[in-house]
Amino acid sequence: MKMFKFLICFVLLGLLFFSVWSCRDDSKLPIDMDEIPYGIFIAGEMVTPILDVTNLDNSQIEYEIEAPSNNVSKYDVYVCRQSGVDFSDTVFVKSYSTFPILVELSAAEIATGLGITNADYVPGDILNFIGIATGSNGETASFDDLDQDVGTNPGERQGFNFTGYVSCPFDAQEAAGTYEWVVDPWETFYDDGIFEVVAGPGENQITCLDVFDHPTPTGGTYDMIIDVDPTTGIAIVERQDTWWPGNWGLPANWGIGWHEGEGFVFSCSGLITLQMTVGMALGNWGVQAYGANKVVPK
Repeated sequence: MKMFKFLICFVLLGLLFFSVWSCRDDSKLPIDMDEIPYGIFIAGEMVTPILDVTNLDNSQIEYEIEAPSNNVSKYDVYVCRQSGVDFSDTVFVKSYSTFPILVELSAAEIATGLGITNADYVPGDILNFIGIATGSNGETASFDDLDQDVGTNPGERQGFNFTGYVSCPFDAQEAAGTYEWVVDPWETFYDDGIFEVVAGPGENQITCLDVFDHPTPTGGTYDMIIDVDPTTGIAIVERQDTWWPGNWGLPANWGIGWHEGEGFVFSCSGLITLQMTVGMALGNWGVQAYGANKVVPK
């Protein structure tokens, strides 16, 4: 079944390559920055994406926004909280009317909008911020109004959607233990999805041993090293060999499978959440969401 899924997805990847340019919606805001004066646009850049769960009274999300065409009169910020599999309503948080400006959203301000208190935050919470811009002409614009290239190209610095996280300082020894993949859209793991995490080899690194249960062609294992920022828990996974397509009967010339990406390691709650590209010699399947929880001994 897994082999069939990979073959199908490889064909679909080729079809997508040839068809993507035909899907552009020219009725949306243009990518040409010279045309921006004819539309309502907010540019932005994230500065501080983390609320520190160990110091929430002094934590805030920060991002810079500007109105490059000077035609925006108001920018309203809304937020939706994802905690585990639960999603809150999207609620209003704050409004701005001068640009450029540093958007500062404290943990308490966000909690008030959500109808919770700081004590309700847990490491791993995702805060999805939505900006609505009102133009000088009274019309409004949001992320949904953007041309797809503007909305998805980081170089365009769209300021309508941002994501923040509730995290905790990283402790490699605290992160060590037995984990289970609970989110793996490509069913990459070959056995039961259980793996061990150990501290190191570096001071702010952990190693996922035999990360996807895939024996190498010589009978070894694929380990995956994760670099973690000790202050924020932000994780980086450099491109590494992590799985062997031959275990599913795929041709040897498809090459060794690999992963690379970024995300978070929440050592205080035993949660690893990553956005990783999965691929091999013939190509890749883009960015996928992966999540692993520490297994609590019974």
